[in-house]
Amino acid sequence: MNGKDIKVDQTLPTKWEFPLYRQLTNSCGLASILMLMDPSKNPKLQEILDKIGQLINPLILKILPINESEFIYQYVLQYVLLKAISQDSEEFMFLNQYLTEQFESSYENHKIISNFKLNESHRKFIDHEMFAIAKAYDRYILEGNTIPTLMLKNETFSIKNDMDLKILMSIFGYVFIPFNSTNGALVYKKNKEFLENLCKSHIDPENRILFGDGKHWQALTGLYPKNLDKWVVNNEKIAPKISLKNFITVYNDPILPKQHSVPLKEIVSQQFFYIFKKKKGDNSILWNRIQNAIAQNIPNELDETIINKNNCIEKSFNEMDETIIRDDDLF
Repeated sequence: MNGKDIKVDQTLPTKWEFPLYRQLTNSCGLASILMLMDPSKNPKLQEILDKIGQLINPLILKILPINESEFIYQYVLQYVLLKAISQDSEEFMFLNQYLTEQFESSYENHKIISNFKLNESHRKFIDHEMFAIAKAYDRYILEGNTIPTLMLKNETFSIKNDMDLKILMSIFGYVFIPFNSTNGALVYKKNKEFLENLCKSHIDPENRILFGDGKHWQALTGLYPKNLDKWVVNNEKIAPKISLKNFITVYNDPILPKQHSVPLKEIVSQQFFYIFKKKKGDNSILWNRIQNAIAQNIPNELDETIINKNNCIEKSFNEMDETIIRDDDLF
């Protein structure tokens, strides 16, 4: 523990202020990491999200005309993610190299799995005679970096896995802090180590805590015991005499959206906690390269076949214009 940050017997932070964002369809992961990034308090990050949003706005407008930054930024993150996992994109080779340095073989494995799933989606669309969206996926798969509107919509409206979100957090300025588990998440175990790690992660103002159960993602914003008099550091231990059952969690849920306050014991056994630390410097050089590469790609991506409104299957997909929807609709 850093003595410069936390002093003995100093009252510890209970809750951090993060925005409460609404999610698009099934995009709880994207909305949750946006809340944790909090662009409103990071001018450079907000600027690059706005600039990419302006570049891809013609694609977004074909999906649904929106003005709210919280929604536009979710499309931005999905767009960047698709560029990050593309197999044959020469323009984004620098991003490939950056993510390989950050995640080593895990990144390449994730790309292989992601592209396999995209091919599976492509096949299913053909089987169901949804040829417009099948063609959109076909362009991405064959051209390597082309993201047509229908693909951007469908992938934005899909639940993200932990590696997707780790990649985006890394690109936009955060380092994933791994723990001893299969995917590096902090996982509940019946010992003091879990609670100590969670508390230590929470009180560091540079950390961000994302948690999920595989179907829904949320942003942890608060953690403290019921008895705040004991919420102190003593002999370099955080609240040493308080058990897990006496802790309260506060988290932002983008599905309603709403901030919840519940006992830690009610959620801990079902959730995986992912800890990220803000980098000391920003990624502005990387962001500028991403922006320049996108500017080169957009004209090609806008040159796509008009959707056939007379095809009932394609029309039903095109008219999926709900902005907010429950994640459990998929399950």
